[in-house]
Amino acid sequence: MRSVVVPLAVMLAIHVVISMAALTLPVIAPAAAAEAGLAPGLVGFYTSLLYAGSMVTSLLSGALIARFGAVRLAQAGLALAAAGLLAATGGEAWLFAVSAVLVGLGHGPVTPVGAHVLMGRTPSGVISLVFSIKQTGVPLGLAAAGALVPPLAVAFGWRVGVVAVAVACAGLALALQGVRAGLDSDRSPGSRLSAASVIEPVRLALRIDRLRELTFVSCAYGVAQFCFASFFVVYVTGRLGVELVAAGLYFSAAQAAGIAGRMAWGAVADRTGAPRAVLGLIGILAGIASLLTAALAPGWPGAAMLAVSVLFGFTVIGWNGVLLAEVARQAPEGRAGAATGGVLVIFAAAIMAGPSSFSLVVTGSGSYGLGYGLVALLVLALAVPLLRPLPRSSGAGLTS
Repeated sequence: MRSVVVPLAVMLAIHVVISMAALTLPVIAPAAAAEAGLAPGLVGFYTSLLYAGSMVTSLLSGALIARFGAVRLAQAGLALAAAGLLAATGGEAWLFAVSAVLVGLGHGPVTPVGAHVLMGRTPSGVISLVFSIKQTGVPLGLAAAGALVPPLAVAFGWRVGVVAVAVACAGLALALQGVRAGLDSDRSPGSRLSAASVIEPVRLALRIDRLRELTFVSCAYGVAQFCFASFFVVYVTGRLGVELVAAGLYFSAAQAAGIAGRMAWGAVADRTGAPRAVLGLIGILAGIASLLTAALAPGWPGAAMLAVSVLFGFTVIGWNGVLLAEVARQAPEGRAGAATGGVLVIFAAAIMAGPSSFSLVVTGSGSYGLGYGLVALLVLALAVPLLRPLPRSSGAGLTS
């Protein structure tokens, strides 16, 4: 276990900072959008553009890790995220679009990098827990964004919060230079990028039975997660009359619950040896949380809104580590980073479509409740089959 402590700490820090970058603009959307003359509900398009950029670098991650090293790729991602955040400070609609794409390009490699670095250094009996701890960096980053950026926006203007996160990205990229040589010792500088090496991660994710199932589950759960992350603050401030700082605290509480959920679900998956069933249970509870979010209305007490936020966080933010550990387990030996990248490319395509579709539902119907109700149906449709045992003949083999 000692061999994984330093790599895990490094990957955790990367996830925290890049997640802050991804959610910085959404959590201050009411302030930033007002200056640009945009409707805050259009924030879903920012998330979709972010995941368009993420899809590109996720697709390239396997080949780039092999050639340049995982940590070097993470450094490049952090630099891109910093540049994207700084672009947003121009305050124009087109600059928000540029920001989303650049932050997405920086975001894409982070999870494949983590899978590559940790898979060969983690004892098999704790792999779900280790991957879940690594993935707690996402809700930690989102919690930090929710707790720190809105108060900075209220006190000093929204640009100050954006610049602060950009500085954090650049600072971590520089700090990683101290561990790069040791963690990138397995890189192959002579390896080349080719069309086959770029496409292979997606083929890998869809060719193997278990990876294909996990890919589709990640899409449904990811849509739920990012519709919560992208719209919750706008929803409760614009429709329910909650103050921005209070909404940010509810959002942060959800991320804190997600941290606890990721570690708890990871431990349960390792203890039971049934990660697939654990993912099914998470999905059912996440569907219930989506329905409760749809039912929120003006006049609900703050404690009730907080409870719904916490349930949403514990489930819809808590699934990632279990799923990514299972992806790494089901991948061919030495291909954990590539398989993760392939899953994430398809995941990113779903995230491109999901929040934008949510925005269209909201603007067309005027109802956030309808949007969250549809999210619940999607999650439940993918979660329930996970509770059924697989046929004995089904395995991690290739499809015929």
